[in-house]
Order: sequence, then structure tokens, then C-alpha cells
Amino acid sequence: MYTSGTTGPPKGVLVTESMLKAAALGALQVTQPRDGDVFYVWEPLFHIGGAQVVFLPLLHRLELALAPRFSASRFWEDVRDFGVTHIHYLGGVLQILLQRPPTEAERENRVRVAWGAGATPAVREACAGRFGFALNECYGMTETSSIVTVNRDDAEGGVGRPLPWFEVSIEATEGKPPGHGEILVGERVPGLLTEGYLGNPEASRSARSGAWFRTGDHGHLDAAGGLHFDGRGSDSIRVRGENVSAWQVEDVFGLHPDVDRCAVVGVEAEVGEQEMLLLVTAAGGARVDARGLLSWGTERLAAFQVPRYVKVIDEMPLTPSQRIAKHRLSRDLEGAVTAG
Repeated sequence: MYTSGTTGPPKGVLVTESMLKAAALGALQVTQPRDGDVFYVWEPLFHIGGAQVVFLPLLHRLELALAPRFSASRFWEDVRDFGVTHIHYLGGVLQILLQRPPTEAERENRVRVAWGAGATPAVREACAGRFGFALNECYGMTETSSIVTVNRDDAEGGVGRPLPWFEVSIEATEGKPPGHGEILVGERVPGLLTEGYLGNPEASRSARSGAWFRTGDHGHLDAAGGLHFDGRGSDSIRVRGENVSAWQVEDVFGLHPDVDRCAVVGVEAEVGEQEMLLLVTAAGGARVDARGLLSWGTERLAAFQVPRYVKVIDEMPLTPSQRIAKHRLSRDLEGAVTAG
């Protein structure tokens, strides 16, 4: 089963029957369904986000409402018309829904739970004020049977605590504060971590550290054992001596009312390691003031987190799971503006 391919080409993950079963059981732990619930499924079934949901009706008395793809314009109408109780989010789905004006269909839905990955504190707060559903966060990846940790609607709980069949450890990383580093996943039940990648022995070897799977993601644990996601290691940009998480910067700019989608990438710097380029697409009917957008970010981010360049583009390349395919983005600075 192939990874999303956000920061590089997709890799073929070797997935077993046991891993798929754990993925489905993990989804039940996140969603806590009741008899008669209806899950809205827009994810491609060849992606772990869709594949794990296919098996849920075999494990619980619930129904699936299947859509051919994610559509922001049709989303709430589908949810209302099918009596959906659970919606799944990946990538920028919640941010996209927050950018759209409220509609009658949105107000008439019966959604009780939104579940998935990528709801930062700012997005969580915005959803609580507008939608009113429980927001259950989780963390994992295809290589770790999809779901490792679960947070059921706890605003302070990060991405949650490990499921009983997993354990999580943090490996210290140079340049990170104490207690912060790479997230490692271990299995308490054998067979729930992938054996490797199809036709890629080098990636298979580098992904393991003894019994632990190296996620490549950065995070930290709180005093209660809850995991907090700090960004992808492969999506960190070295700017003037600071390691900047692109994910944290995108979280802020993604909530600007004129921005539909945004992505931060590293570009060559005149002096030093790299500079950040913020690429944005405009929300429907909006016009993005690039310099104004940088000023807006300056009020919400540390100085070293504010991109040097911003560029408005027509369209973002997307993966089937609605994530931005960053490796397909142009780093060309023609047309980009700076704050100065």
C-alpha cells in the first residue's frame, strides 16, 4: 500500500492482514461509534485512510456513505443527505471547510465526531467555535498499521496516548529542546510494524532502529504520556541557524481568510542555509495581498518563522488524500514578493 507522497515520491509499504486488522480496530478506538452511525468516506480505497474504514461494518453495526472524491462544495450537502455522524479529515480538509461560508446544509447536519490527523490547536479552536462536533485526533502512518495514538476531544492532549498494542519513544535530535526529537514506534503485539518497502532495501533498513520504527516525524511527550506532533523531519527548513517546521508555519497562514491552501518550501539563500518560500492559492472569490499576508503572519509567528518570500499560484498539486505534493512544487522565485 503506497504512502501519500507529500514530501517525496510514494513508497510501497508492505502491509499484512494483521496490520489492516489493527488499522480498523484503531479506527474504532478513535471514532467510538454507536449502532446505526454513518461514516462519510471520501478517501481513495487504495490509501490507508480509506482502506481501514472499509472493514468497519464487519466489526460494528454502522454504515458507510461513499463519495467518489473530496469535494468542498458538495461536502455538507452529502453529509446532510446521508445522515452522516462521522467525518474523517486528512491534509487540509478542516481548513478548507473553515474557509467556506456557512450554509444551510452545514447547520442541518448530524455529525457527532470528526476524526483524523492534522488538527492543530488553532484549527481545533476554530472548529469548536463553528461546528460543535467532537474532534478526535490520532497519529500514525501506513507503516505502523495506520493508528498508533488516540486523543478523544482533549484540546490539550496533542495527538493522544498510544493504543495498548503500541508504545512510543522520543529519540533526542540535535538542535531540538530536551525531550523533543524523532518519534519512534514500538509494537507490543508482534507483526504490526511493516517489514519494509517494496523494492527499496535501503529505505527498509534506515526505517528501523532495532525493534523500533523510525517515523521521521518530530514530537514530544507530556507528563501524562500524551504525544505531541511537532512536524515532519523531512519538512524542516534550516533558516539562519534555526530549524523551522514548515507544518507549524502553514498552520498559521492556512487560517487566513483569503487563503485556500498554502505550502512552505525551502529555497536557496543569498547568505546562509535556506530561506522560506510561502506558496498560496486564493480562497474562492478572494484576492491575496501577498505583502499584507506576510505582515499578518508577523503578528502571529516568531521572526525566524516568517517566510522571506510569498507567491500566489493558481493551483496546488495534490495527492489523492488531499495533501499537497510538495516535491512537485516549483521553487522558482519569479513573481514572488517580500515584506520589504
